[in-house]
Amino acid sequence: MKFKKRTKIIGIVAILIALIGGITGYHSYSHPELKLNAKTVNVEYGADVEKYLINSIDTSIYDDKSVVDDIEFTCKKINDFDDVDVGEYTIKYKYRDSEKTLKLIVKDTTAPEIKLRNSANIFENDVIDYDSLVSVDDLSSYKTSYDDSAVNYNTPGSYIAKYIVEDKYGNKNEVEIPVTVNQLLLQATSPASISLNPDGTSKFEVSTNCNSAIFYNSSNPNVASVDNAGNIIAKSAGSATITATVKGKQVSTNVVVTNPKPVNNYQSNLPVNKNDDVTYTVYKTRTGDCYHRSGCRYLSRSCIPVSRSSAISQGLRACSVCNP
Repeated sequence: MKFKKRTKIIGIVAILIALIGGITGYHSYSHPELKLNAKTVNVEYGADVEKYLINSIDTSIYDDKSVVDDIEFTCKKINDFDDVDVGEYTIKYKYRDSEKTLKLIVKDTTAPEIKLRNSANIFENDVIDYDSLVSVDDLSSYKTSYDDSAVNYNTPGSYIAKYIVEDKYGNKNEVEIPVTVNQLLLQATSPASISLNPDGTSKFEVSTNCNSAIFYNSSNPNVASVDNAGNIIAKSAGSATITATVKGKQVSTNVVVTNPKPVNNYQSNLPVNKNDDVTYTVYKTRTGDCYHRSGCRYLSRSCIPVSRSSAISQGLRACSVCNP
């Protein structure tokens, strides 16, 4: 009896051992240890880092692929896997009692993207804001420059400038910008010379095909001043050059200011030799062919004052009675 009882106990223990072994084996088969596909993963800056880390897990060893959801990966230098900067990182994976590490390298090898928004269309001597003609897109910080060595801003024509962008990691891109320089027309419609008396006014008229402001300047404001509309005011005797400027192009006119000659209304009753002075005032009639002194009996009511020189130039002869 004792032998049979002992044999029975041994049999039960053997069965238990077999069951435990089977359970352990099944557990090891259905839940194997963690395994990775690679030791190092390279990711482009801006890509989905978390997706790369998940794809680095060897899921072929799992019957139940959802086991991946139970695998954790962490990194002390990364707070958000949706925003990982350029650099090298050590990623720790953990699944139950199994741990693995992976080296993550994030690089920026993508050149900045440049889009041409507009070409440049300017007048001679104009300035171009090249930054306003393009748009730039890059995840990293960058610097911009342009090469306009082939553009002659002073000569009408068609040219090509280059806009260049380089990010902090040395990735560079450039785009060509067409540049058209148009001829700037600026013409004076006023006379080349303007004569004024002090306090007299005039206007310097100019025309241009450009919408930019016209700037006026006087070389001698004490003689003649000019305002922003080209209005000229004579100040004192002398000469001054009035200049209109648009984008470096200029036209000008000369202003001469002279004091008026004083009018002498004094009339002498003394006889004057007609050969001595031809500037004094004599009188003529509308229909007569003579010129006379004031008070001559041959003068009608329609007497017209003229200078003696003017009367002579008109072919009038001196009156034989008053002998002007």
